[in-house]
Amino acid sequence: MSSNFFDRRDPWGHGYGVYIFLLMLFLIPPALWGLKQTNLQNDVENWLPSDDPQLKILKWAHSRFPVEDRIFITWDSSSLSDPRIARLAQKLEGVADAEGIRRDGMSCISRVVQPATVLRSMIENGVEFHEAVRRLEGTIIGAGPLKLRLTPEGRNRLRTTERQLAEAIREKFHIDVTIQPAMSDAVSAATLASVSVEASAPSQVTMAKAEGVDQESANVLATAVDADGTEPATTPTILSPQGELLEEASHTHDLQISWNGLRLGHPQTIEIAEWLTSLQSKPTRPNEVVHPLVEQAFFIPGSPVALAVSLSEAGTADRKGTLAAIRQAVLSSGIREDEMHIGGSAVVGTELNGAVSRAAWDESQPWRFPHRKSVLLFSALVGTALAFVMLKRVSQTMIVLFAAMYVPFLTAAIVPVTGGSMNMVLVVMPSLLMVLTLSGAIHIVNYYNKCAETNPSLALSEAFRHAAMPCFLAALTTAIGLLSLVTSPLSPVRDFGIYSAVGMVVSLGMIVYGVPSLLQLWPDKVAPTAETNSNAWRWLGNKLASGTNLQLAACLSLSLVASYGLVFFRTETKVIRYFPESSRVVQDYRAIENHLAGITPVEVIVRFDDVAQQQTNFLERMEAVREVEAHIKRHPEISGAVGLADFLPVSEKPEANASVLANARYNKRANTIEQKIRDGEIPGSASFYTMAESGQDLFTPGDYKLNRPGDELWRITAQVSILSPIDYVQVVDSLNGTTQEILKLHPGAMHVVTGTAPLFLRTQQAVLESLITSFGLAFVLILAVMVVLLKNFMAGLVSMIPNVLPILVVFGLMAWFGQRVDIGSMITASVALGIAVDGTLHYIAWFQKQMLAGQTRKEAAIRALEHCGPAIWQTSVAVSLGLLVLMPSELLLISRFGWLMAALVAVAMIGDLILLPLLMLSPIGRILEPVASAETQEILEAIEPDTLPVAATTMRLAPVITPSDSR
Repeated sequence: MSSNFFDRRDPWGHGYGVYIFLLMLFLIPPALWGLKQTNLQNDVENWLPSDDPQLKILKWAHSRFPVEDRIFITWDSSSLSDPRIARLAQKLEGVADAEGIRRDGMSCISRVVQPATVLRSMIENGVEFHEAVRRLEGTIIGAGPLKLRLTPEGRNRLRTTERQLAEAIREKFHIDVTIQPAMSDAVSAATLASVSVEASAPSQVTMAKAEGVDQESANVLATAVDADGTEPATTPTILSPQGELLEEASHTHDLQISWNGLRLGHPQTIEIAEWLTSLQSKPTRPNEVVHPLVEQAFFIPGSPVALAVSLSEAGTADRKGTLAAIRQAVLSSGIREDEMHIGGSAVVGTELNGAVSRAAWDESQPWRFPHRKSVLLFSALVGTALAFVMLKRVSQTMIVLFAAMYVPFLTAAIVPVTGGSMNMVLVVMPSLLMVLTLSGAIHIVNYYNKCAETNPSLALSEAFRHAAMPCFLAALTTAIGLLSLVTSPLSPVRDFGIYSAVGMVVSLGMIVYGVPSLLQLWPDKVAPTAETNSNAWRWLGNKLASGTNLQLAACLSLSLVASYGLVFFRTETKVIRYFPESSRVVQDYRAIENHLAGITPVEVIVRFDDVAQQQTNFLERMEAVREVEAHIKRHPEISGAVGLADFLPVSEKPEANASVLANARYNKRANTIEQKIRDGEIPGSASFYTMAESGQDLFTPGDYKLNRPGDELWRITAQVSILSPIDYVQVVDSLNGTTQEILKLHPGAMHVVTGTAPLFLRTQQAVLESLITSFGLAFVLILAVMVVLLKNFMAGLVSMIPNVLPILVVFGLMAWFGQRVDIGSMITASVALGIAVDGTLHYIAWFQKQMLAGQTRKEAAIRALEHCGPAIWQTSVAVSLGLLVLMPSELLLISRFGWLMAALVAVAMIGDLILLPLLMLSPIGRILEPVASAETQEILEAIEPDTLPVAATTMRLAPVITPSDSR
């Protein structure tokens, strides 16, 4: 379209703006239809490309072993004998009839694993009861809080002892602890030792009727049976803080103590427990004799416990509805809401989808809290206020607001229409597009108002002619920053880059054509504008010109110090970290991981090839896997692990000088157990053992890096904390190292480490790779644009300094203060670079124009600051405020994006108003001096038109009024 587009008329005398407006109205119904098709997708497994090695390993493991979408359900007072476990399992899974068909269960649930069922299977295969409980500790059986048995002196002054313990731990270890009374009678030692076991003879089973347990509980309990058929003593399993079985220990205790990060076997837990036993009382009066407070610290596995609930296809398809049904079933089983805890990937995924939806619109929040009701609503309100402050006219404010709302509305509708899904990263796109469109819309309205002062009839065409190129350059640099994100291997980042860049095209069309069309249809009377006082900016310019080199050195030094923090740079992709500490999902995860088990699974797949199978028998290979599992359990960040070997007793290989009969019995037993497992006679064995019927490659066809046909695969599933500050790279490296040390003694044995934890680790690496690659690409492309516009490579390179340094400073300070960069934060670097370069470009353009007019470099730098300073100041403040509206979001990923983008824009403003003038005034400024030519003058005129000396010639917000420079 030509520059006089808005001067043309159709045969009926209508301006062409009416057709632009009709097109916008025409697109609203299909856009609404598209928005209704929007679905949320926040599954971490779908972030990485299908050919990523770590993802391929995980999918291979899932193809070889049964994979289920599991939810863990527990409650504070749960125990092995809790009758509510069976009651809840029946509600969820139903009861099998005579034909084995489940009745009265939920269709969304495929099966429920109860701790007692797993213990029963282990005991039936010959594992002693206490050993079975110990093996399952940290998986579906927890050890609960740390139990303290006090000394007589500590017990006599119980309240004082509690207070002294809490104060002493806070002073010594800088952590807050929760101290509770001892277990109630309902969870007594006898109750903890009770478990349902089906014995071979009815006479071997007796019903548990422990004190404190009601008749209904007693009816569902039976005690474990010794090999000789006698009932064992009902003493619970007592473990030391190191996880060792204490045979002679008493279960009697006086207090329970817990804290965030409490785990059996963790170095911190061991240190605190050992320190407590040496803690002396504090004297309350002179010459009072001090005495020990704690006699012993230990754990009692068996409370709490968890049900592992596997979802069916219907349940996976409707996770939100399934979780609601599960919660209702838990409540109806007699479990209070405040003591119920539910965890698992399905829970976090559902909560994440809910948080993303609530960021757009939260029905539970009242209208009087717009910042909680909707981020978009709050953005609109802030945008309305900013537009009115800038324009002072209601009609023009409404036009600008319509444009700012229309662009994200239309762009968001494009996502589902093109087969995309909304995710936690894309949800910030509407707010970003709204702010940028608002900025450009106010900018073009200011052009229109300035032109209308002298010639109202040509105001639109003149505004169009002078705004087209500045707006295009602004959109170009911003789009380059956004499109650089397509280099990321993470799909949410790529989607954000693509759709936001498309949104920038829509925004450019709206600013250049849409807003003028609306102004043509609803013109407003324009009054002459007053001039803005620029004395403050000239004062600042003079101050910068005095002692330039020292000030520049100080700025660069401070920037380098802040940027040095990048050596501590860390990334974060644990989805649970995107929720605030006060959220219900985080509190549930804390309770589960402190008292029961880690939530995140990590799997070690041990592989024995044909050579290993021929040289060793089944029991030898099983014991090798058991040894690997034992070393895995010793890792301080592993709460527990389970494998096939846990379901069978330890099988010692006969000595070298053993008799032929002993060896024959051993080999026969090995063959028998192997056959039973391969025939599926041992329940649950298919989850931990399989024979590979076909080979699987990893990198190239035929490499068989994962397995060859006929390989024997053993699976060990461990649980690691997702809330722990430990880096998963340490966990994975440690597991790889210890497993390799054991298996190198077994020829033909190999292994891989996979699961959600390694996937998180790979995603963290991908975030770092994405940040470096996308920012590097954005820098190169924007540098190329600057070089073309400034006709000098060194000038283009110097012009990037005030844009790059602020980003390095902000991310460096984040690292200094221990803030990790998540998938939402990493995209801000490229986006901020694309936005920030606008102010730099126009400052340099005005600087060079002043020099071509005969001004000295000092005077040109000061006048450029006078001319561009108000616009850069006002637009930066406005853009920062527009993005800060994201801060109230409950999803920290969205909140961080808002304040981080605001910080980047604010620091970039300092770069443009302080660092850039200092560069111009210093000897470096000679590089940016223009070469006089007609082509140079033409480029500068396109960037910063002389006929309309409006300071804000960027996509950002224009100042209210900008006077002509008469000098």
